[in-house]
Amino acid sequence: MQIGAAFVNVITDLSYDDWEADNFEVRPNQAIYFKETGELILGTNVANELSSKKAELSITYEKKGFSEGELRPEHYFDCKDITDPDNEIEYTKENQEIKFTVSFNQSLTVNTQASDVMDASIGRDIDELTTAVQAAIAAHDKVTKLEEMKKEAQYSDPASQEALDQWLEAAQKEAVYADDNMQKIYSRGVGKFQKYKDTVTLARTDLGSRESRLLLTEDRMANQQSNFEQLKSRNEDMELSDIIIQYTAAYNAYQASLQASAKANGQTLLNYL
Repeated sequence: MQIGAAFVNVITDLSYDDWEADNFEVRPNQAIYFKETGELILGTNVANELSSKKAELSITYEKKGFSEGELRPEHYFDCKDITDPDNEIEYTKENQEIKFTVSFNQSLTVNTQASDVMDASIGRDIDELTTAVQAAIAAHDKVTKLEEMKKEAQYSDPASQEALDQWLEAAQKEAVYADDNMQKIYSRGVGKFQKYKDTVTLARTDLGSRESRLLLTEDRMANQQSNFEQLKSRNEDMELSDIIIQYTAAYNAYQASLQASAKANGQTLLNYL
Protein backbone atom coordinates (compact mmCIF):
# COMPACT_ATOMS: atom_id res chain seq x y z
CA MET A 1 0.00 0.00 0.00
CA GLN A 2 1.28 3.47 -0.89
CA ILE A 3 0.21 6.87 0.46
CA GLY A 4 1.80 9.72 -1.47
CA ALA A 5 5.53 9.10 -1.52
CA ALA A 6 5.43 6.74 1.48
CA PHE A 7 5.12 2.99 1.07
CA VAL A 8 2.99 1.62 3.91
CA ASN A 9 3.37 -1.87 5.32
CA VAL A 10 -0.11 -2.74 6.62
CA ILE A 11 -0.26 -5.51 9.25
CA THR A 12 -3.64 -7.07 9.98
CA ASP A 13 -2.76 -10.43 11.57
CA LEU A 14 -1.11 -9.11 14.75
CA SER A 15 -2.92 -9.48 18.08
CA TYR A 16 -2.79 -6.85 20.79
CA ASP A 17 -1.02 -9.28 23.17
CA ASP A 18 1.68 -9.97 20.58
CA TRP A 19 2.13 -6.24 20.03
CA GLU A 20 2.49 -5.77 23.78
CA ALA A 21 5.08 -8.53 23.91
CA ASP A 22 6.98 -6.69 21.14
CA ASN A 23 7.13 -3.63 23.45
CA PHE A 24 4.47 -1.77 21.36
CA GLU A 25 6.90 -1.23 18.48
CA VAL A 26 5.60 0.61 15.40
CA ARG A 27 7.99 1.22 12.51
CA PRO A 28 7.88 4.60 10.67
CA ASN A 29 6.30 3.19 7.46
CA GLN A 30 4.04 0.74 9.23
CA ALA A 31 0.31 0.65 9.95
CA ILE A 32 -1.06 -1.94 12.38
CA TYR A 33 -4.75 -2.82 12.36
CA PHE A 34 -6.23 -4.76 15.28
CA LYS A 35 -9.28 -6.77 14.28
CA GLU A 36 -10.28 -7.34 17.91
CA THR A 37 -10.84 -3.63 18.65
CA GLY A 38 -10.89 -1.94 15.24
CA GLU A 39 -7.92 0.24 16.15
CA LEU A 40 -5.41 1.49 13.58
CA ILE A 41 -1.89 2.37 14.75
CA LEU A 42 0.13 4.52 12.33
CA GLY A 43 3.90 4.90 12.10
CA THR A 44 5.45 8.36 12.20
CA ASN A 45 6.02 8.64 8.43
CA VAL A 46 2.48 7.49 7.65
CA ALA A 47 0.95 9.80 10.23
CA ASN A 48 2.97 12.80 8.99
CA GLU A 49 2.02 12.09 5.36
CA LEU A 50 -1.68 11.89 6.19
CA SER A 51 -1.48 14.97 8.39
CA SER A 52 0.27 17.05 5.72
CA LYS A 53 -2.42 16.16 3.18
CA LYS A 54 -5.22 16.67 5.76
CA ALA A 55 -6.54 13.25 4.86
CA GLU A 56 -9.55 11.61 6.51
CA LEU A 57 -9.73 7.90 7.29
CA SER A 58 -12.85 5.76 7.17
CA ILE A 59 -12.71 2.16 8.44
CA THR A 60 -15.37 -0.53 8.32
CA TYR A 61 -15.03 -3.71 10.38
CA GLU A 62 -17.17 -6.39 11.97
CA LYS A 63 -17.13 -7.46 15.63
CA LYS A 64 -18.96 -10.43 17.06
CA GLY A 65 -19.92 -10.54 20.71
CA PHE A 66 -19.36 -8.00 23.45
CA SER A 67 -18.05 -8.58 26.95
CA GLU A 68 -19.64 -7.03 30.01
CA GLY A 69 -18.36 -3.49 30.55
CA GLU A 70 -17.31 -2.89 26.93
CA LEU A 71 -18.33 0.37 25.31
CA ARG A 72 -21.27 0.10 22.95
CA PRO A 73 -20.15 1.14 19.44
CA GLU A 74 -23.45 2.86 18.65
CA HIS A 75 -22.57 5.50 21.27
CA TYR A 76 -19.35 6.44 19.46
CA PHE A 77 -19.50 5.40 15.80
CA ASP A 78 -21.77 4.94 12.81
CA CYS A 79 -22.46 1.21 12.87
CA LYS A 80 -24.89 -1.55 11.96
CA ASP A 81 -26.24 -4.41 14.08
CA ILE A 82 -26.13 -7.51 11.84
CA THR A 83 -26.99 -10.05 14.54
CA ASP A 84 -30.21 -10.80 12.69
CA PRO A 85 -29.50 -10.78 8.91
CA ASP A 86 -33.21 -10.32 8.21
CA ASN A 87 -33.51 -7.35 10.55
CA GLU A 88 -30.34 -5.26 10.42
CA ILE A 89 -30.36 -2.12 12.57
CA GLU A 90 -28.34 0.92 11.54
CA TYR A 91 -27.02 3.40 14.11
CA THR A 92 -25.82 6.87 13.19
CA LYS A 93 -23.67 8.83 15.62
CA GLU A 94 -25.70 11.98 16.11
CA ASN A 95 -25.23 15.16 18.02
CA GLN A 96 -27.53 14.66 21.02
CA GLU A 97 -27.37 18.13 22.50
CA ILE A 98 -30.33 19.13 24.66
CA LYS A 99 -31.09 22.84 24.41
CA PHE A 100 -33.55 24.99 26.33
CA THR A 101 -34.67 28.52 25.57
CA VAL A 102 -33.68 30.52 28.64
CA SER A 103 -34.42 34.02 27.36
CA PHE A 104 -35.65 35.84 24.28
CA ASN A 105 -33.70 34.56 21.27
CA GLN A 106 -31.24 32.80 23.63
CA SER A 107 -30.83 29.03 24.04
CA LEU A 108 -28.47 27.05 26.25
CA THR A 109 -27.12 23.48 25.95
CA VAL A 110 -27.83 21.75 29.26
CA ASN A 111 -26.15 18.35 28.75
CA THR A 112 -22.66 17.00 28.14
CA GLN A 113 -22.39 13.95 25.91
CA ALA A 114 -20.47 10.98 27.27
CA SER A 115 -18.51 10.58 24.03
CA ASP A 116 -17.04 14.06 24.61
CA VAL A 117 -15.74 13.06 28.05
CA MET A 118 -15.02 9.33 28.14
CA ASP A 119 -12.50 8.14 25.57
CA ALA A 120 -13.02 4.63 24.21
CA SER A 121 -9.40 3.73 24.97
CA ILE A 122 -9.68 4.28 28.74
CA GLY A 123 -10.96 0.75 29.33
CA ARG A 124 -8.16 -0.81 27.32
CA ASP A 125 -5.52 1.18 29.20
CA ILE A 126 -7.00 0.15 32.53
CA ASP A 127 -7.02 -3.49 31.42
CA GLU A 128 -3.38 -3.15 30.38
CA LEU A 129 -2.41 -1.81 33.80
CA THR A 130 -4.43 -4.50 35.56
CA THR A 131 -2.86 -7.27 33.46
CA ALA A 132 0.65 -5.97 34.19
CA VAL A 133 0.00 -5.87 37.93
CA GLN A 134 -1.51 -9.36 37.95
CA ALA A 135 1.46 -10.70 35.97
CA ALA A 136 3.91 -9.17 38.46
CA ILE A 137 1.97 -10.59 41.42
CA ALA A 138 1.85 -14.05 39.82
CA ALA A 139 5.60 -13.96 39.09
CA HIS A 140 6.49 -13.04 42.69
CA ASP A 141 4.09 -15.68 44.01
CA LYS A 142 5.91 -18.26 41.88
CA VAL A 143 9.27 -17.14 43.37
CA THR A 144 7.88 -17.36 46.90
CA LYS A 145 6.42 -20.82 46.27
CA LEU A 146 9.72 -22.16 44.88
CA GLU A 147 11.67 -20.74 47.83
CA GLU A 148 9.28 -22.51 50.21
CA MET A 149 9.62 -25.75 48.25
CA LYS A 150 13.42 -25.62 48.66
CA LYS A 151 12.92 -25.70 52.45
CA GLU A 152 10.64 -28.76 52.41
CA ALA A 153 12.10 -32.12 53.37
CA GLN A 154 10.71 -33.95 50.35
CA TYR A 155 12.85 -31.78 48.05
CA SER A 156 16.03 -31.96 50.13
CA ASP A 157 17.93 -34.31 47.80
CA PRO A 158 20.60 -32.70 45.58
CA ALA A 159 18.77 -33.43 42.31
CA SER A 160 15.59 -31.76 43.49
CA GLN A 161 17.51 -28.82 44.90
CA GLU A 162 19.36 -28.35 41.62
CA ALA A 163 16.11 -28.45 39.64
CA LEU A 164 14.45 -26.01 42.05
CA ASP A 165 17.43 -23.66 41.77
CA GLN A 166 17.04 -23.60 37.99
CA TRP A 167 13.30 -22.98 38.24
CA LEU A 168 13.85 -20.33 40.90
CA GLU A 169 16.39 -18.53 38.73
CA ALA A 170 13.96 -18.53 35.81
CA ALA A 171 11.12 -17.37 38.08
CA GLN A 172 13.23 -14.53 39.47
CA LYS A 173 14.06 -13.37 35.92
CA GLU A 174 10.37 -13.54 35.11
CA ALA A 175 9.57 -11.45 38.20
CA VAL A 176 12.23 -8.87 37.26
CA TYR A 177 10.83 -8.65 33.73
CA ALA A 178 7.26 -8.37 35.06
CA ASP A 179 8.28 -5.56 37.44
CA ASP A 180 10.13 -3.73 34.67
CA ASN A 181 7.21 -4.14 32.28
CA MET A 182 4.75 -2.92 34.91
CA GLN A 183 6.92 0.14 35.59
CA LYS A 184 7.07 0.99 31.87
CA ILE A 185 3.32 0.59 31.45
CA TYR A 186 2.66 2.77 34.50
CA SER A 187 5.10 5.39 33.17
CA ARG A 188 3.20 5.53 29.89
CA GLY A 189 -0.10 5.41 31.76
CA VAL A 190 0.72 8.58 33.73
CA GLY A 191 0.76 10.64 30.55
CA LYS A 192 -2.27 8.91 29.07
CA PHE A 193 -4.45 9.30 32.12
CA GLN A 194 -3.34 12.90 32.55
CA LYS A 195 -4.83 13.56 29.10
CA TYR A 196 -8.01 11.75 30.13
CA LYS A 197 -8.14 13.86 33.28
CA ASP A 198 -7.60 17.06 31.27
CA THR A 199 -10.51 16.09 29.02
CA VAL A 200 -12.79 15.57 32.02
CA THR A 201 -11.59 18.84 33.57
CA LEU A 202 -12.32 20.67 30.31
CA ALA A 203 -15.82 19.20 30.22
CA ARG A 204 -16.44 20.25 33.83
CA THR A 205 -15.14 23.75 33.06
CA ASP A 206 -17.46 24.01 30.06
CA LEU A 207 -20.38 22.84 32.20
CA GLY A 208 -19.47 25.40 34.88
CA SER A 209 -19.34 28.22 32.33
CA ARG A 210 -22.79 27.25 31.08
CA GLU A 211 -24.07 27.26 34.65
CA SER A 212 -22.63 30.76 35.12
CA ARG A 213 -24.37 31.94 31.96
CA LEU A 214 -27.63 30.45 33.18
CA LEU A 215 -27.29 32.15 36.59
CA LEU A 216 -26.50 35.47 34.88
CA THR A 217 -29.58 35.11 32.69
CA GLU A 218 -31.65 34.23 35.75
CA ASP A 219 -30.47 37.38 37.57
CA ARG A 220 -31.20 39.56 34.53
CA MET A 221 -34.66 38.05 34.12
CA ALA A 222 -35.34 38.55 37.83
CA ASN A 223 -34.36 42.25 37.55
CA GLN A 224 -36.59 42.69 34.52
CA GLN A 225 -39.48 41.01 36.32
CA SER A 226 -38.97 43.31 39.30
CA ASN A 227 -39.01 46.40 37.04
CA PHE A 228 -42.18 45.27 35.27
CA GLU A 229 -43.87 44.52 38.61
CA GLN A 230 -42.97 48.02 39.84
CA LEU A 231 -44.44 49.59 36.70
CA LYS A 232 -47.52 47.44 37.02
CA SER A 233 -47.90 48.32 40.68
CA ARG A 234 -47.45 52.03 39.94
CA ASN A 235 -50.22 51.89 37.33
CA GLU A 236 -52.62 49.70 39.29
CA ASP A 237 -52.18 51.32 42.72
CA MET A 238 -52.96 54.93 41.63
CA GLU A 239 -56.01 56.65 43.20
CA LEU A 240 -59.00 57.06 40.93
CA SER A 241 -59.20 60.79 41.75
CA ASP A 242 -55.57 61.30 40.68
CA ILE A 243 -56.22 59.44 37.46
CA ILE A 244 -59.28 61.64 36.72
CA ILE A 245 -57.30 64.84 37.41
CA GLN A 246 -54.40 63.75 35.19
CA TYR A 247 -56.81 62.67 32.48
CA THR A 248 -58.77 65.95 32.65
CA ALA A 249 -55.57 68.01 32.47
CA ALA A 250 -54.36 66.02 29.49
CA TYR A 251 -57.75 66.28 27.81
CA ASN A 252 -57.93 70.08 28.31
CA ALA A 253 -54.42 70.48 26.94
CA TYR A 254 -55.37 68.38 23.94
CA GLN A 255 -58.55 70.40 23.29
CA ALA A 256 -56.65 73.67 23.64
CA SER A 257 -54.09 72.53 21.11
CA LEU A 258 -56.87 71.57 18.69
CA GLN A 259 -58.54 75.00 19.06
CA ALA A 260 -55.25 76.82 18.51
CA SER A 261 -54.57 74.78 15.43
CA ALA A 262 -58.05 75.45 14.07
CA LYS A 263 -57.69 79.22 14.52
CA ALA A 264 -54.26 79.23 12.93
CA ASN A 265 -55.49 77.26 9.94
CA GLY A 266 -58.52 79.58 9.53
CA GLN A 267 -56.36 82.65 8.85
CA THR A 268 -55.49 83.51 5.24
CA LEU A 269 -53.17 86.06 3.58
CA LEU A 270 -56.15 88.45 3.16
CA ASN A 271 -56.45 88.81 6.93
CA TYR A 272 -53.05 90.48 7.04
CA LEU A 273 -53.56 92.85 4.04
